[in-house]
Amino acid sequence: MQNNDFLIQAKEDLKQEINSFVENQDYHHLVTPLKSLDAVKVDQRKSLEDAVYNNFAVTAIEKALGLIQRDLSQVASPDETARVMKELQNSDQVFFDFAEKYVEKNPQYEGSLQEEFSLDKDPEGSVQEAFGISNETLITLYQLGSYYLELERIEDAKNIMGMLLYLASDVSNFWAGVGVCFQKSGDMQSALEYFRMGSMMNEELPACALYAAECHLFLHDKENAKEQLIIAERRIESLSQEEEKKSWLAKLNNIKKQL
Repeated sequence: MQNNDFLIQAKEDLKQEINSFVENQDYHHLVTPLKSLDAVKVDQRKSLEDAVYNNFAVTAIEKALGLIQRDLSQVASPDETARVMKELQNSDQVFFDFAEKYVEKNPQYEGSLQEEFSLDKDPEGSVQEAFGISNETLITLYQLGSYYLELERIEDAKNIMGMLLYLASDVSNFWAGVGVCFQKSGDMQSALEYFRMGSMMNEELPACALYAAECHLFLHDKENAKEQLIIAERRIESLSQEEEKKSWLAKLNNIKKQL
């Protein structure tokens, strides 16, 4: 399968996931005499697709590559930095070949090119595989994105997390990472969209539910905050590592105090 075939299939997989997600939500509270449930679902589906497709331009990949070259040594050893850079140098032309082809087909996006994400769960047919990026590199780049978040370099973190999400959008932590970027920048509604998708990608990890609870509290929506905390608590209890469980429980209890 050629790289372009991976991306076409990835987009179709993502549309199916979004459609499934919308169909499983209860939107009756948004129905009005002027807007039917079907119309509400169309709006919600478009909103989610816009959040996924439009929030990251392919130019963000170029920015991410520059950040990696400059700052990766802050979180990785010299050998690991060299390995990652070599891997990315082998793949970056694939990124930009794809970008150029996409502009040719969609000239209206030239200069602000839309990035497309995948939910292809077949490791032999993923965007990550198409670009030749290893799991080890994804982990190292996630550490760089987390480093930026700790320094409150939100836009830099968003570029790195967005690149990771593009490469491996079946990874819940990458959805959470992008969501946290929006959360820290004050865009709670966009953050919630990413936390919802991240929670759907992995129904065992508590992170997305906890972050979503924080967003709902910020929006003065205590009912939905409580619902997310119930989900998070159930997931925390199922964790096998005691230290990890203890850490998440502390965060959960801190959020509960705000109710």
